[in-house]
Amino acid sequence: MKIKDEDIKRVSKLAMISFDSDEKLLHDISNLLENFSRIGNIDLSDVLPMTHPTQCKLIKKEDEPGKNLVRETFINQAPKSKDEYILVPKIISEHE
Repeated sequence: MKIKDEDIKRVSKLAMISFDSDEKLLHDISNLLENFSRIGNIDLSDVLPMTHPTQCKLIKKEDEPGKNLVRETFINQAPKSKDEYILVPKIISEHE
C-alpha cells in the first residue's frame, strides 16, 4: 500500500503528535502496511480460535454471599465524611 505525505500529516494531526515526515518514514510505514496486508491474506480456516495465549484452566467458584460489612465502620474510619458518604479529593482537573 502506498502512503502519501498528506496521509501522515492527517493521521499525526488526529493523533495529536507532531513530527517531520520524510521519505524513509513513508517507506517504513508503507512496508508495515504491506506486511499487515499479507497477514490478513493468510488462510486461517483450519485454525481453532484461542481464548488465551497460554493453556490455562478457568477456575469457577460459586457466588455465595459473605458477611455484610457495617457502613458505620467505614464512615468512622474515613478521613472525611458527610452524612452517609465518604468525601474524597477531586482528582480530575478541568483542563484535561
